[in-house]
Amino acid sequence: DRTHDEAVPSTVRSSLSPSLLQDLLRFSKQGGDVDLLHAVAASVRHGKAMSLCLELADQPIVASISPRLQIYRAPRDLCALPPSQLAVLRLARVEPESASVPPGSTARIHVGPLRPLLWSLALFGPRDELLPEIAGSVRYRLAFGVSLAGLPIDAEWMPMLHRLRSMPLSLEDMLSGGSFRRVTPQRMLNAVYLQSGLMISRAFDARVW
Repeated sequence: DRTHDEAVPSTVRSSLSPSLLQDLLRFSKQGGDVDLLHAVAASVRHGKAMSLCLELADQPIVASISPRLQIYRAPRDLCALPPSQLAVLRLARVEPESASVPPGSTARIHVGPLRPLLWSLALFGPRDELLPEIAGSVRYRLAFGVSLAGLPIDAEWMPMLHRLRSMPLSLEDMLSGGSFRRVTPQRMLNAVYLQSGLMISRAFDARVW
């Protein structure tokens, strides 16, 4: 790929739209790869479709996500993958949106709703840290009027979601008095963010928190 600049990670094609490319590079170290959830979040923020070249147990899967249409296309139903497989789903490359199946191909393509896929990738995918764009000295709250209906929500998470709906909470607030490991609220915050359902209050002086 002669258009590929040395500053662009190997997982990213520099032929992506300039705004999307800059967003993907914003949180990556020079020469470092962009992870799957990071790429998906950038696509959702910009409302731009992209193709994801994935690997699952050394088997390639080419999927495309279309935030404006709220769908994804893939050779199989990615939402049906068990958590153990979602945890090892690896992003090999991000490309501009293209047909997942060459013209004239008889291969079947699954078309599914995007929201449940974003939810599953955040809760069970390989990333268990907060996305960098929502990390830091911040407090979180569920956006007013946001609906999580139709998403597979574990019953034990409901009290935390109810607290987020009623008051702004820091990550430490969410961990206090509960039995959750730190990764649980981090994954849930990522999931809510990808549903465009998270309000963030950022502190410029950490002492106010």
